Amino acid sequence: GTPLPILLKKTEYLLEVIKNHGHTIGKAHLLLHRDTILTLMGKGYDYHSAVQDDPMEAYDPKKPSAPLYQYHKSIRAFWLGHCERGHYFFEKLTVPGLVDDVVNWRMREHRKFFSLYHGINTFGIIKPSSDQRLKDTPINILEGLKISAAVSRWNFHNKACLLAAEIYSYKGNHQEAKVNFAAAITSARSSNFIHEQGLACERAGFHYKKIGQLAEAYGFFNQAKQCYAKWGSQLKVDSVTRQLESIQIKA
Repeated sequence: GTPLPILLKKTEYLLEVIKNHGHTIGKAHLLLHRDTILTLMGKGYDYHSAVQDDPMEAYDPKKPSAPLYQYHKSIRAFWLGHCERGHYFFEKLTVPGLVDDVVNWRMREHRKFFSLYHGINTFGIIKPSSDQRLKDTPINILEGLKISAAVSRWNFHNKACLLAAEIYSYKGNHQEAKVNFAAAITSARSSNFIHEQGLACERAGFHYKKIGQLAEAYGFFNQAKQCYAKWGSQLKVDSVTRQLESIQIKA
């Protein structure tokens, strides 16, 4: 929930610190991090052009750092709304044997946090003809989030509520979806996760728009816009603004 401009400032400070230390891997990781932050801020940043002389320029899936690369690619794709691309990288991060070394062990810990995005992203590609494994993905992820929430409510309760809301929305259970969207928003606000508060509001907006309750949809999209503005994501502010402009409420 830390504002993106603050994260960017800290990342650029660390890049400056290691500039003269020849720590190639550290530099590459921080550049990936900065690329993701700038993407979310809506400024865009070409990671590859920034590391032309860096040995990690040519991405090799066999390198230990590959999961980190895939992690950043999946996160960017999710927030950009590129569901197919996001699914490709999320799936790369859930293959067996991912945690065989120190770098990948850290990704196992990250997986607990980005699993929400994986679950939500899945609804963007599910079709009636999709295989059962894909259809079960959000449900399986929700079970994991519930376990994590039992250990750390502060970190995971909002995530479990939001994914539950998405599942209920997909199944047409609008009352349960409404309850869980509200709980996700309240929990994210309580935990100071402004980005996930915005996400919960945005997803609630899509739900109410889908069922034809446009006034409610407009209200939630407007809340999402405010959250994303506080987060510092012009990318998401612009995206939600387009949704607001698409809604015509009869007087």
